[in-house]
Amino acid sequence: NQQQPAADSPRFIFCYGDSLTFGFIPSEGEPHPYGPSLQSELINLYSAASAIIAPELKHPPNVVVRHVGFPGMPASAMLNLVEQKDVGACAIVENIPTLSVLIILTGTNDLQQMAPDIMGPGGPEAIDSNGKAEMILESITNLHKATLECAHRVGNTDMHTLALGIPGSQFQTQFPVASDIAAKVNKGLNEFSSSYNKESPHGKIVYSDFPIAYDESDSKWGPDGLHLSAEGYDELGEKVAPEVKRILDM
Repeated sequence: NQQQPAADSPRFIFCYGDSLTFGFIPSEGEPHPYGPSLQSELINLYSAASAIIAPELKHPPNVVVRHVGFPGMPASAMLNLVEQKDVGACAIVENIPTLSVLIILTGTNDLQQMAPDIMGPGGPEAIDSNGKAEMILESITNLHKATLECAHRVGNTDMHTLALGIPGSQFQTQFPVASDIAAKVNKGLNEFSSSYNKESPHGKIVYSDFPIAYDESDSKWGPDGLHLSAEGYDELGEKVAPEVKRILDM
């Protein structure tokens, strides 16, 4: 079980990923990351629980959510840069030695980078979807393993990583082979989290499907068919919060 900090000690959660963690919105200058929404919803969930279990506790729990997103960066680059001072996930783990949960949302750019092959002369039929999925899956799983090893290196044996699945997109709707690749990656991530947790002393990986289905007519998605709207990012934070709370309560 995860060691519980003192009541007034902050529980740190960090959102790490690409433009979907950055909060990029097409045609808008200011990003709208999901991190603040996640923090607000976690406080709401814990306040509601406290009201039932310990109504004498009047102050909200000390939950702190931070975030960083790198637009355009694929999981393969995140893995290659994992030890990099200002970019890598290990730097985050080292800077916050009491980090409880590192949420990793990645894989969308790896999939998008396959567009030239999918749209190329051979067409989607020429794509080895199993091989492409395995490439992305290997980058993401190795990123989680490396990050957990970094946590152990600094003495944090309680940290979990939360792997969010690759979300849908207009690209996947247009090219079913891309959707097939994403589905295989997500299935592989789910299976990996279960097997790695049983086999490794560092095994604290949780998988969760991306909680917002892609629908081009849904106002939660941006007009580019890839990123969320401000409403969508807020909902992402709200929908991820219960899973994060479940991890914190382990």
